[in-house]
Amino acid sequence: MCSVTRASRVRKKGRIAVRLRSIVLTVLSLTFLAPAALAAPPAQGSGEHRADGAKFPMKAADFQKKVDDRIKKARERMEAHLAKKNPSDDKKKEVRAKFDAGVAEVRKVVTEVSADGVVTKEEAQKVKQTARQMRGHHKGGARAKK
Repeated sequence: MCSVTRASRVRKKGRIAVRLRSIVLTVLSLTFLAPAALAAPPAQGSGEHRADGAKFPMKAADFQKKVDDRIKKARERMEAHLAKKNPSDDKKKEVRAKFDAGVAEVRKVVTEVSADGVVTKEEAQKVKQTARQMRGHHKGGARAKK
């Protein structure tokens, strides 16, 4: 009978130790995680995730420079893709002509939205939509052929 009593005391001490350990771990985790959880998240739309960090409204000259940089990068990517795939000369001319037509349309819209000297976010979205319409290379791709 004595051993049963001793065993129950050992089990009781073990349960207390487990509870105490979980309480200590909880307290420690809260002390380390609470400051991180209470830190203010960045304001939505702050541009921190973007490389360019565009803030609107923006000066028209700055916006035109950004658009020109994007066009330059797109042209470089297109030329690299043409060099890699090595299509026929006629196909290269066709792709470059389509690209130049899209660039002309985008620049026309940029000129329109830059007329007042300031570009708002809504105006920049209009330019973005125009640029996306000019790409259009995924419309009716492999899935449409099935």
